[in-house]
Amino acid sequence: MKKMLLFVLFLGAAPAFAQVCNTSLDQHVYHPDRLEQHQVNGKNCIEVRGTIRDMRVEKDGDYHIQLTLDAAQPDGEQPQSLINSKNKAIQHGCLVLEPICKGHVTQSDAIQPCQGAKKISVPAIGSHVSVVGRFVRDTENGHGWMELHPVTKITVMP
Repeated sequence: MKKMLLFVLFLGAAPAFAQVCNTSLDQHVYHPDRLEQHQVNGKNCIEVRGTIRDMRVEKDGDYHIQLTLDAAQPDGEQPQSLINSKNKAIQHGCLVLEPICKGHVTQSDAIQPCQGAKKISVPAIGSHVSVVGRFVRDTENGHGWMELHPVTKITVMP
C-alpha cells in the first residue's frame, strides 16, 4: 500500500524545473521592441541547461552570460537549434542569458526601466545550471544572437 501511495504522489508532483516566466520582469526590459520573440515546441518561455562559460555586467545593468548548452535539453531540443550563426561567431557557440537590472545601471535609457526590478541570483562561472526565460533574438545593431531575455530563474544543478 505504501508503494502505491508513493507512486500516486510521484505522479501528482509538479516537474522539478517547471517553465514559468515571471512576466512582471517584462516591464523592466528597456527597448523591448529590439527583442524578437521565438518559440520552442510552441512555448516562448523555455528551460535550458548548461554550464556558465563567461559573464560580464553591461551598462544597462544586465548580466551578459554565455551558456555552453548540454547535449540533452529538457524539451528534447538539440542545442544547435537554440543558437544561430551569430551565437557561433560572436558568442563562442553559447546561448546568451540576460538576467536584467542585476548590476549598476549607467546607461541613461535603462535607468528608469530598472527601477524596482526583482534581481535574481546568478551563480559563478563554471556552474552547471538550469535556466528559465523568454527565448528571443536580440536584433540590436551588431548583435543578432539568440538569448533568454529576461531570465526568470537560474538554478544550480548537481
